[in-house]
Amino acid sequence: MITQEQRNIIFILFYFLFGIFQVTNAQDNSALIEKLKTQINEKAKTYYQVQNLNLIAKKYIENEKYKDAKIYLTKSEKLATELNYPQGLAETYTYFGLVKAYYDEKPDEAFVYHEKAYRIYKQLFETEKIKEEDMVNFLNNYAIDLYENMKSKDSKKRRYRKALDNFQKLQSEFKEYIALIASKKELAEKEKTLKEKESTIQQKESTIKEKESTIGNRTKELISKQLSLKNEILAKAKITGKLEASELEKMRLQDSIVGRNLELSIQEIDNQKLLKEKAIKEKETMSHKAELNQNRLWFFVFAASIVSLIVLVLFVIIWLKNQKKANTALQQKNIEIELKSEEIRQQAEEILAQRDALEEKSQVLIQEQQKSESLLANILPPHIVDELKEKGLVTPSYHSKVSVIFTDFKGFTKIAANMTAEEVVTELSVCFEKFDTIMEKYNLDKIKTIGDGYMAAGGFFDAEQQANNAIEACLEMLDFMEEWKKQKILQQKPIFEVRIGIHTGGVVAGVIGKKKFAYDIWGDTVNLASRMESSGEAGKLNVSEATYNIIKDNFECTPRGMITAKNAGEMQMYFVERKKEKEQKQEDLSYQN
Repeated sequence: MITQEQRNIIFILFYFLFGIFQVTNAQDNSALIEKLKTQINEKAKTYYQVQNLNLIAKKYIENEKYKDAKIYLTKSEKLATELNYPQGLAETYTYFGLVKAYYDEKPDEAFVYHEKAYRIYKQLFETEKIKEEDMVNFLNNYAIDLYENMKSKDSKKRRYRKALDNFQKLQSEFKEYIALIASKKELAEKEKTLKEKESTIQQKESTIKEKESTIGNRTKELISKQLSLKNEILAKAKITGKLEASELEKMRLQDSIVGRNLELSIQEIDNQKLLKEKAIKEKETMSHKAELNQNRLWFFVFAASIVSLIVLVLFVIIWLKNQKKANTALQQKNIEIELKSEEIRQQAEEILAQRDALEEKSQVLIQEQQKSESLLANILPPHIVDELKEKGLVTPSYHSKVSVIFTDFKGFTKIAANMTAEEVVTELSVCFEKFDTIMEKYNLDKIKTIGDGYMAAGGFFDAEQQANNAIEACLEMLDFMEEWKKQKILQQKPIFEVRIGIHTGGVVAGVIGKKKFAYDIWGDTVNLASRMESSGEAGKLNVSEATYNIIKDNFECTPRGMITAKNAGEMQMYFVERKKEKEQKQEDLSYQN
């Protein structure tokens, strides 16, 4: 009795030998692959090239090198399609199915490839372009084998279930086809046996005929000899006149031998005839059996066709019913979709109408906002407007070097007394609108108008630059007033002459009021700017020393000396004449240096 230890040793030896066999087989396959690779010509486009590519792929599959197999199968498929080589293409599809199943793990795609291969092999077999062994080999060793392997995995993945369902539908067709091939093969073998028996019968008939001919010839020869002997005896009797007993006995014996030979010949002929009849009966029996087998085969094919037709009809009926249900469901869905679409369309129209209304309201709001912003911009400086929009309020702020501008028309009260109110407002509007334009041009802020007085300021952000801008703006205002004066003289209308004063210093800026916003500035600088205007002359720009020290390098100024200003005491004042040229500025700078 074998012990457990001995049994383990036997198993280890078996697996060791099996591993050696596998390694040897893999090495043999690798050597064969390398040999086949040397026979491949990339430029060749022949059936032999397709066969080599498929054989290399097959060997790679046997070595489980599916990725390498895939490369050669792709080349084979392309070349077989280009050459219109169906058998090579079917073989490629067969191996592709294995790669898809075992490497890519896509059994549904494996089924597609094997179904394509099956259709090609079937067409080739039915047109007798391949042998039945090739067809049976594909079905048993690849298609059915792959199906059995997938069944054994019992996978619940959707791909496997789909592939198994598809393979199962083809299994009955595969098995019927294998049975049909087997029946055809059996019938062919029986026909071959029948032909062999017919040949044997024909040979026997020929032998019988030869024997009949031989027996007939021998019988004729014996009869001829007997007649010759009788004739000799009779001739002798005529001569002698008597027959001896021995001669008569000889004649009797001869007749007996001839008769016996005739009987034997007739018996042999009868035996031969019996054998011939038996052979003919066997032939007829074999023909009848072959006919019955053929009829049975045709009946099987016919029955299979009828069953297939019935299954097809049932499938079509079921499909039509399902299609009808699907169509009904689809129509119902379409109706629901149409109702939903109509509802959505109505909602969309409502939304569009609401959107249009909102857009109209938005436009109105935008226009109103623009009006408000424009109004605020006319009332307040831009940086104050930005702060008000951002924070909702304006925090008062102190600025150390703001240049404040004051203007006033000389003798305005007397001039206005001789004009209508409309004419006064019109004249002031012309002047102040021009002043607004000039302030905007030089980035200065209009603060307010007080009767015929106009107040503006600059220097909230860039004190020195805006001080120079304020001087340029005031000079341009004087130029405008001079031109306007000339027009009024020509029109023989009252003329307005302006005094302008500027002082630079610290101010507090802010917005006052809740309902009616008003931007204003406060501090001694404002009062001193007003004193600069009132201490000036018509058609002149009068500035303080503080302003002069900032702008003196850029403008020509005339010192006025110390002048008493109301509530301010004596102050140094200057008239600004014009802007300096570049050469003059350089001379002044060199003089100062």
